[in-house]
Amino acid sequence: MPGSKSVPVDLKRSIMEDIYNNRMLLTSVRDRPGGWFLISGQWSPFYIQLRLLSSFPETLRKVAEAMSIMIREEAPHVNRLVGVSFAGVPIATAITLESGIPSCHTRK
Repeated sequence: MPGSKSVPVDLKRSIMEDIYNNRMLLTSVRDRPGGWFLISGQWSPFYIQLRLLSSFPETLRKVAEAMSIMIREEAPHVNRLVGVSFAGVPIATAITLESGIPSCHTRK
């Protein structure tokens, strides 16, 4: 969303506040002083857990609204969305409901 000029700033801010306040964005300052080691082996001061997003319907709706705006602006010829299992499936479905673009999903 940082690159999108059409997504309203207040919507971006609201999404980030929701993600942080609902503990989908964890930080080494607030949550885990040692940070996290990613699968790549790199250390990170942040951990983003979007599997919880569907537990917060209003936040999921806002994400779908923002992503729909970004898709229309940056990729207007997109005709399918793919939700990567597991966290991506409800996100893609929400974007489908907001944008009208059909979606599908992958399986592991």
